[in-house]
Amino acid sequence: MLKKNIIIGLFVLLFVLFFSCKTIENESQYKGKTLLHTIYPDFQLGVAINNSSYFESSSEYNSLLKHFNSFVFENSMKMDAMQPSEGEFNFNNAKKMIKFAKDNDSVVRGHTLLWHSQYPYWFFTDKSGKKVDKDTLLKRIETHIKTIAGELKGDINTWDVVNEVLAENGTLRESQYYDIIGSDEYIEMAFRWARESDPKAKLFINDYGISRKGPKQDGLYNLVKSMLDRGVPIDGVGFQTHINLNYPSVEDIRKSIKRFAALGLDVQITELDISVYKSDNEPKKEITEEILLEQAYRYKSLFDMFKEEAALGNLSNVTIWGLTDDKSWLNDFPVKGRENAPLFFDGNLKEKTVYTALVNPEELNPLHVKEVTLRKNIRATEALSGTVNIDGLIDEQWDLIKPVPITVKTEGTCDEGSNFKTLWDNNYLYVLVSVVDSVLNDGSENPWEHDSIEIFIDENNGKTDVYESDDAQYRVSYNNLITFNSGDSKGFKAVAKTTESGYIAEVAIPMTSISLRKDLVMGFDIQINNSDANGVRVGVINWENSSNMGYQDTSGFGLLKLK
Repeated sequence: MLKKNIIIGLFVLLFVLFFSCKTIENESQYKGKTLLHTIYPDFQLGVAINNSSYFESSSEYNSLLKHFNSFVFENSMKMDAMQPSEGEFNFNNAKKMIKFAKDNDSVVRGHTLLWHSQYPYWFFTDKSGKKVDKDTLLKRIETHIKTIAGELKGDINTWDVVNEVLAENGTLRESQYYDIIGSDEYIEMAFRWARESDPKAKLFINDYGISRKGPKQDGLYNLVKSMLDRGVPIDGVGFQTHINLNYPSVEDIRKSIKRFAALGLDVQITELDISVYKSDNEPKKEITEEILLEQAYRYKSLFDMFKEEAALGNLSNVTIWGLTDDKSWLNDFPVKGRENAPLFFDGNLKEKTVYTALVNPEELNPLHVKEVTLRKNIRATEALSGTVNIDGLIDEQWDLIKPVPITVKTEGTCDEGSNFKTLWDNNYLYVLVSVVDSVLNDGSENPWEHDSIEIFIDENNGKTDVYESDDAQYRVSYNNLITFNSGDSKGFKAVAKTTESGYIAEVAIPMTSISLRKDLVMGFDIQINNSDANGVRVGVINWENSSNMGYQDTSGFGLLKLK
C-alpha cells in the first residue's frame, strides 16, 4: 500500500510539475514584451471573447491579461443567453467573466441589451404563437433591461443598449421591434430604462457600416440627434468597424468620429477587425508575409489616428473583435473555406506582424507598393448635351441617343440585352438604364441584393484603389429604393418603372467637386444586380469593371467624355 501511495504521489507531482512548467513557459512568452494597452493610455484597448474557455487556457489567459484592459463577451450577454425563457434569467457566465475582468483590473462592455438577432424564441409571441401587441412587447423590453442592467449595476462600464437598429438606407430596420411598435419608441425607452437601472454606466447605440459618410451614417446621426433633443440619455455611438485592407479610408473613419463627437457624444470602436481580403467575394488565397505586412501597416495607420482622436477626447475605447485568427467570426464568412486572418494573434497565439507595427514600427519591413499599370483598351463612351425630365416617361431627347450595351459578366448570370444612355447639362449628368430581367425581387434586407442598377462616378478620373471625396456610388432598385455610397444624396434624382421585359431607371446626378463642361472626362461605370425569386443576388453585370469592387475602388472604371 505504501509503495502504491508513493507511486500515486510521484505521478501527481509529475503531473503538477508538467503543467506548472507549461504555465511558466507560457507566462515567460510575454515577459519583457511591451503590452499593447500600455501604448495607448488615452483609450481602453479591448478584446471580445466568447466564453470562459479563453481564460481557462493558460496561453490565452496570459495573452488577455497582458495585452488588454477591456473585455466584451461576444455571445454570453446577448438576449438569448441572458433570458432563455420568460422570467428565467441566467447570470452565471456573465458574472464569471465579469469576475475575471475585475481580477485583472479591466473594464467590461456589456453587449447587448436589445438586438434583432439572437433573441429568445418567445420574445415576440404569446403562448399561442401569435405576435404580441405593442404594450406587451414594451413591457418585456422593460423587464429584460431593468433585470439585467439592475443585477449587473456597477459591474458594466459601457452598455450597447441597442444594436443594429438601422437599415442600409438609413431608415429604422424593419425588425420585429419596429413591426410591432411602429416607431423609435422602443429605442428611446430602452435607453431610459437602462439609465434608470444603472445610472453610472455609459449607454451606447452600436451599428455597422457607419464609419464612412453615407445614408446609413446620416440616418444614425439624425436618429441620435433627435433622441438627444428629446433628452434621451445616449452617451455614445459604437462603430463596429469590420473593415478590409482598402476600405474605408482612415480619413473617412476620422471624419465620422469627429461628426458624432461634435454632438457631444463619446465614440468607441466596438468590433474592429481587418480582413486580409479586399472584398466579400474574393476567393480564398494564400496569406503571405507581404499580405500580413500590408495588414500591419493598415492597423498602424488606424491606431495612429485613434491615438490622436482619443487625445482630443473623441474616442474612449477600441475593441478587437476576437483574440486569435482561428476563432474569428469571419472564418467561412462570407466565402466558405476562407480564413480572413483579421486579428492580432494567429491560431498559436503568436503575435502577428501587427504587433511589431504597433509596438516597434521602426522594425517593420518596408511595404513594397506594386507598380500600377494602366489598363489598355479602357472602355469609353460619350454623353451628348441635353436636358430631360426625371419622370420615367422617356423624353424624346433619349430617342436621339444610341444605347450602350452592358455585357461584362462580373458574377453569376443575368438576362442579356440591358443597356444605358447618357446626357448632360450644366447641372446634371443624366443616365437612362434599360434592364432586361424576367424575375424581379427586392425581398432581401441588403439593397445590393435587390434587382437594381448602380452608377459609379469618379469625377477627377483618379483611378484610385480607395474612394476619394469626389467618388460616388448610386443605387436604384426597380421598386425605387435609392441608396448611396458618398456623392450628393440630396441633389440626386431617380425614377424606376417596370416594363414588359424588366425595368428602366432614369437618374440625374449632380457633381460634388467639378463643373460639367464640354470635353470633360470622368471615371464611370454601370452595374446591374440580378436577384432570384428568393431575394438572393445571383448575378452581376457591368459596363466595364468586372472586379465587383466598384463600391470602394475606382481603378477599374471606364471613361465618360462630355460632348
